[in-house]
Amino acid sequence: TPGYTWGLNQILWGTLKPGDRCLVSGLEHNAVMRVLHLLQKQGVQVDCIQSDATGKISLEDARRKLCLNPRLEEVDRAVQAIRQLAR
Repeated sequence: TPGYTWGLNQILWGTLKPGDRCLVSGLEHNAVMRVLHLLQKQGVQVDCIQSDATGKISLEDARRKLCLNPRLEEVDRAVQAIRQLAR
């Protein structure tokens, strides 16, 4: 791909449709959040995993929101929690 941001845009725009749910951490890069904000206006539901002041995400919140069957988990920053949940 031409770059990381371009690749993220291709994934987000190509995967998420109105009515879909996407799970992200509140720590995602602006390049991700900007696109998700536009997709929200088109009917995509975006759920953010809670994090504390140090940036550590809540595994409890991630576990609860994963049970809501999101179509996509944008885990660039949340990969640590997803790996822990998979164990």
